[in-house]
Amino acid sequence: MTPGIEPKADDTETLESEAVYCLNCDERLMGQFCYACGQKNTGPRLNGRILLHNLFEAITNVDSRLWRTLIDLFKNPGRVAKRYIGGERVHYLNPVQFFLATFAVYLAFLAAVDWLEVGGLEAVNVTFDNEPGEADTNDVMTDKLFASLEKIIVEQRDLFTFITLPIFAWLLRFLFRRDQYNFAETLSFVCFVFGTIQIYGFAIAIFQFGLGIPYNGSQGWVVFGILMQSIFGFYTMGWMRSGLMAAASFITLSFVQTAVGAVLAASHMFLFGA
Repeated sequence: MTPGIEPKADDTETLESEAVYCLNCDERLMGQFCYACGQKNTGPRLNGRILLHNLFEAITNVDSRLWRTLIDLFKNPGRVAKRYIGGERVHYLNPVQFFLATFAVYLAFLAAVDWLEVGGLEAVNVTFDNEPGEADTNDVMTDKLFASLEKIIVEQRDLFTFITLPIFAWLLRFLFRRDQYNFAETLSFVCFVFGTIQIYGFAIAIFQFGLGIPYNGSQGWVVFGILMQSIFGFYTMGWMRSGLMAAASFITLSFVQTAVGAVLAASHMFLFGA
């Protein structure tokens, strides 16, 4: 059309008739996909080919992110966290969502095989020197605190975990203060790390269940190993220093778990008297 010349009425009608609009949101399509809602232009009628194509596309889109996240986490959780906070967020699952999903699946499996109440303290690496009933009469309060702590961890492990991880992430900021990651970035790292730990714990639990081995919770060496691998990838340091920092992080985690457990147990004793 020549500049400066107004289109005729019939030309305008032709252009409007040739325009294609999204059937989902009525926005004018500029290509095969709608820029506003992302729906693909497949025409107004649904047929078997389109139905199967949409099903395959939906499955592969979800699975591609899931499998990409799992595979890359298996290689190094720290690098996944670093790439995610660096801007590659479409490629991976949201770290908080990923952790919550793995946490739910892990606990659901433990509940299904009646292992949720077995080794409650071992599952979060919290231990005491004396078991309930072994202390003398002067340590009755210690026995009650221990029993209350185990009850909290077994019955309210979600609350225990959701309090522990943010505190642990906050302390990691000081432990790795030279790297200048903010709290949200450090928490994303922690969620990817502990989501990976849940996956390994889930695999170990299935292995133990299949062989009839009594459940003994998350293995400390698994937690330490994943922490070391993750620190190596996220904070970009050598293996020697990563090992030292992983040891410091593991000690910090154990301290946080013990402190949070003790506070929750004491609060439970104060509120419910048991």
